[in-house]
Amino acid sequence: RIKRIKRIKRIKRIKRIKRIKRIKRIKRIKRIKRIKRIKRIKLPPPPLMQRGRGDTPSLASREGWGGLCMFNDRNKKRLRQILRKEMPKGEQILWQRLRKKQLGHKFFRQYSIGKYVVDFYCPKLKLVIEIDGITHEQKSVGDKYRQKYLENIGSCVERFNSKELFDDIDSVLESIYFCCKRLDKK
Repeated sequence: RIKRIKRIKRIKRIKRIKRIKRIKRIKRIKRIKRIKRIKRIKLPPPPLMQRGRGDTPSLASREGWGGLCMFNDRNKKRLRQILRKEMPKGEQILWQRLRKKQLGHKFFRQYSIGKYVVDFYCPKLKLVIEIDGITHEQKSVGDKYRQKYLENIGSCVERFNSKELFDDIDSVLESIYFCCKRLDKK
């Protein structure tokens, strides 16, 4: 009788192991099929780039899929996450006032446009807000090219010094608010 009980337990254990292996095999097959399906999806070609005013390229066509590939690039995702975690104090102060549509428009922080990552961006208005701190003093030439590029693709760039944020944040918010109103009318 004891041998019979042991044999039944062993058979149940073997069936359970086989069932688990079968489930794992099915999941593995589904995962492989999903990966193959993703690889089969063909992306549309990148937008045509042409020489615009100045040295920076601008988009030849801005309608349709063409304008989307240059915003929030997946390759810069990790960089944007790091920049969000390690925001300077001035950017943190301004973000507390811009987030959750407090000015009537949705803003994103550390948003990538082309090869650049901007501090704050409102896609509806195409408004870029840059906060210049100590690090920007050494990169004045690079910032000029960056601003030229952003203006060539149709964005409005507003720059503020971090000292302005610490001294009088209300005047900075007021100028951002009026800039939003001006761009909203366009």
